[in-house]
Amino acid sequence: MTRRRTLVAPPRRAAARFADSPLDRPPTATLPTAHARSLSQRRPSFTPPQSSSSRIRHAPLPLRSLGPLLLPLLVLAIGACSGATPTPEVDPEGPLQLSLEVSPVDGDAPHEVRARAELSGELGPGDAVRFRCATAAFIMGNDTVQHVPPEQPCDDEVQRAYETTYTYEAAGTYPISVRLIARPVRPSRSIQVFVRGATPTPVSAGAASGPNIVIATPVTRTAEPPTQAATEASAPAATATRMHSATPEPVGPATRVAVDATPAIGVSVLPADLYFLSGEPARIARLPASGDPPEAVGPPDERSVSDYAVSSLGLVAVLAEGELAVLSPLGEARIVAADGASHPTWSRDGRALAYARNGVLHHFDVVTFKERSLATRGEPVAYSHDGAWLLARDPEGAPLLLQPDSSPIGRQPLPLDGAAYAGWLPGRNVLWLSGPGLRFVSVEDAITVAPVLDTDVATSPLFVRPDERALLLAERNGSSTLHLVDLTAPMLEAEVVGVPLVLPVDADFAWSPDGRWLAVAGPSRLIQFNPVTGLSSTLVEGPVRRPSWVLSGR
Repeated sequence: MTRRRTLVAPPRRAAARFADSPLDRPPTATLPTAHARSLSQRRPSFTPPQSSSSRIRHAPLPLRSLGPLLLPLLVLAIGACSGATPTPEVDPEGPLQLSLEVSPVDGDAPHEVRARAELSGELGPGDAVRFRCATAAFIMGNDTVQHVPPEQPCDDEVQRAYETTYTYEAAGTYPISVRLIARPVRPSRSIQVFVRGATPTPVSAGAASGPNIVIATPVTRTAEPPTQAATEASAPAATATRMHSATPEPVGPATRVAVDATPAIGVSVLPADLYFLSGEPARIARLPASGDPPEAVGPPDERSVSDYAVSSLGLVAVLAEGELAVLSPLGEARIVAADGASHPTWSRDGRALAYARNGVLHHFDVVTFKERSLATRGEPVAYSHDGAWLLARDPEGAPLLLQPDSSPIGRQPLPLDGAAYAGWLPGRNVLWLSGPGLRFVSVEDAITVAPVLDTDVATSPLFVRPDERALLLAERNGSSTLHLVDLTAPMLEAEVVGVPLVLPVDADFAWSPDGRWLAVAGPSRLIQFNPVTGLSSTLVEGPVRRPSWVLSGR
């Protein structure tokens, strides 16, 4: 089968501040089947659902007169998504409640506890579908979050109970709570666990930049469900050294249970916010890192959303029936192009938005609100790390470099062909091209091409970790494998770091900002997958497309 060789932008990735990843030498693991996506379907067009809301407001973004002060103010405002409304809302007094039992609640380190969550109450209309295949997130009180996937099969009934075990290696007071990810039920109240022993060394803020997520082995559906702990061997990123640094309080008898009446709300149970197109017709949705139910993201009218892009500042560029609008965190919309727009692409710092309008490239500055035609036919692909260069493709699909802020506009064709995906390496003016093969192209002075994988190998978009190691999937003979490229090595080589995977290189997936997880979308659900352990957890049920992780406000 001949693959289409068209240069397109890779899936939208979050900006900087990625945590480290344990993918140097992953153990043997096999990925679950994911649904392939042809390159011609990367930007599908959907008919929107019926809505009684008015059309999107054509008002300018607020604070226009503040000019350069706009960006820090937007950063402060981010956290409430633009035009977002919970779907559905969580009723704290609703019929469904999530309770938690933990035992034993005190002991000497190392101290193993067994946690059991139970969903009680009568299911209402639609709840049988809404709550099926839910994943429970146990928040262990020490940066660790255990995801307990639903028992399989999960389509026939709502699972009511989840169990897991966990071992605390150091002394401390640990509040444990649980929630169901993306489901409209309030998190459980916290139960304090008291562990006696040596006080752990405090963890630096840089090392504990986000939740340490572990996917636990789910219990098997039997009369007496056994619980199998998520061991450190099966999840090398979940080390016992990342312990809470609080000094243990005096404890009473072993039967003592301290319950916090306040549920754990706002605690992150995912690596970042996760955006996606949901349902038929498709709408933009945001699954918060807290695991709250997904929120709808504009436009709040009946038009079809064909594409979207989220900036590092949380601004959302929405393409609906040829109209391109930028939604602010305050819920206002700025119409950038009234018609004929396509391919919205943000710069890394979120200050500039590139797009094509009636086939001509444009550059929009969100600080000055000035639009500039680049007087070049084509489509944008990606900005360089400093925004000085814009990679685009001409009408024939060949790559093209532009300098959007220069006068006159700088243009430099690239003598390259056959790329399906392209982007820039962080912090340097070096391109990567994949789709068939893998090539790195330096554009500093003279154009220098460094091939790494031959063009007869089908490859996925590249993901670069903060330690300057790049990850991608490469497909040979019908199966794909994970490859790692050390960008600091004198000779660039793509090293196979796993066994064959059941995941096409052009599947609809996105790497999480910490480089440890894949969000894999398909016609039935959205899952979070660990390519090291081969374990996955269900996030959202239903048809999902174009996942994109975003570190809000960064």
